[in-house]
Amino acid sequence: MLKLCPSHIPRTIRLTALFLCFFFIFAGSPFAYLLSASQVLQRMIKNFSPFETLVIVQWAKVVEGADGQEQDLMEQKVWIDTQWQASCKRVDTGKNAKDPDLEASRCGWCRIEKIEGMFINRPVSEMINFLSSIGIKTSRISLTHLGAKVAYVIGRNGKRDSHILISRDKFLPIALRIWDINSPGGPFTVRFEEYRRVGEGWYPYRITCETDLGQKHQYVIQEIRPNMPIEASVFKPAKNTRVNLPPKPSRHDLDENKVKDVIRILEEKYQ
Repeated sequence: MLKLCPSHIPRTIRLTALFLCFFFIFAGSPFAYLLSASQVLQRMIKNFSPFETLVIVQWAKVVEGADGQEQDLMEQKVWIDTQWQASCKRVDTGKNAKDPDLEASRCGWCRIEKIEGMFINRPVSEMINFLSSIGIKTSRISLTHLGAKVAYVIGRNGKRDSHILISRDKFLPIALRIWDINSPGGPFTVRFEEYRRVGEGWYPYRITCETDLGQKHQYVIQEIRPNMPIEASVFKPAKNTRVNLPPKPSRHDLDENKVKDVIRILEEKYQ
């Protein structure tokens, strides 16, 4: 019987076999095809396309310091519309009703009403503008593993880049990373968990904002009323938060020593 060694096999056949081998390996890989950022955002927005307005009742919990000391729950109400208007109102009357940290933006330093404005029907171009306004460069996209799951990452190139993680299976936002030393606690991460059906759309029933220094606000959704009429008075100028242009405090208004401390801690952490 004639036995063929690899040298007797024509080079074209060997190259073709090698190509087919790699093709079938990568065809089953989660990294076989990478969508563009606009395609990913388009599919993400479809999850919220039934929502033209949202009225949300949520409970907020503040966790302060390394010891994780918790304060009492407080009730908040949020109104959002498609014009990138959002308003948040404290409705609790407990001992934390005058908490200065929460009074700064009425409902928390991470301006939760601005972030919840993502979960509503919008053109892709507006979503890109919003992400750009919080420092996310939508020209960058890659894939990452979160345990056994795969997620798209938009905006990340280095450790200090703001970015958004979006699940590859359902195209739902998983987390926002906002690198902003002008925020009260420096850079922070927002996690979206416990997604549930709301009519024909989806919404995260647990949202957590946490700074690199350990300051944490947790928001648990109690009630969502989509597509309810919202009075124009809710978005009065004094109470309005234009979410596509989030206000940032001037560096001159910040305590210089506090800024230096924040930068030092972050440099030590990310060396």
